[in-house]
Amino acid sequence: MFCFARLGVKGCVPLCVAVAGLSHAGHAQPRYSLDYTTSSGDSADLLISATTTGLPAGQALITGITGTWSDGVHVLPVTGFATGSGDFASPDGLYSLDNLLYLPAPTTNPFRPSVLDTRGFLVYTAAGEFDLSAGRPFSRQFQESLTLTGSSFERPDVVTVFHFGSPPAPAPEPLTLGLGVAGLGMAARRRLFMNRSSKA
Repeated sequence: MFCFARLGVKGCVPLCVAVAGLSHAGHAQPRYSLDYTTSSGDSADLLISATTTGLPAGQALITGITGTWSDGVHVLPVTGFATGSGDFASPDGLYSLDNLLYLPAPTTNPFRPSVLDTRGFLVYTAAGEFDLSAGRPFSRQFQESLTLTGSSFERPDVVTVFHFGSPPAPAPEPLTLGLGVAGLGMAARRRLFMNRSSKA
């Protein structure tokens, strides 16, 4: 409102466009939605951020994971994920990870599962940690391995339902709506000016 009051429509629109550009620049990393269910009833609903910078074509490195995990009774928020460089071990030494996604699924190697490889990624919750990977070599079956807090026992489980894709489009931001109103205002002002000019 300050912008329109002080600068008017002509002065405000360029400023709004510049601010919108800065806002979208901070969201340049692609995001993906991943959810799955296992044979024992575990499930997860995750939102993954990734970058392709410096990687071969078709690969993306996970840079952020949010969402929830459930054992079928309790739903727990994700509190973080294991990070490292290249192929690395989890802090407790139980898992080998690489945090890589394969997009789209490679067609040159029929033995490599789509989206994830046999290392996958590790996510933390208050109850413990869970690893999601493509399972054993030469298998297209995804698997979850769960380790509860305070335990060194790894419980493997087979993923029976798996979805991966783009997340739902977010609702328009107030800034976007403001630009739309500004555009309508400019169009109305121009039409009014043209009508007055034709009557003169």
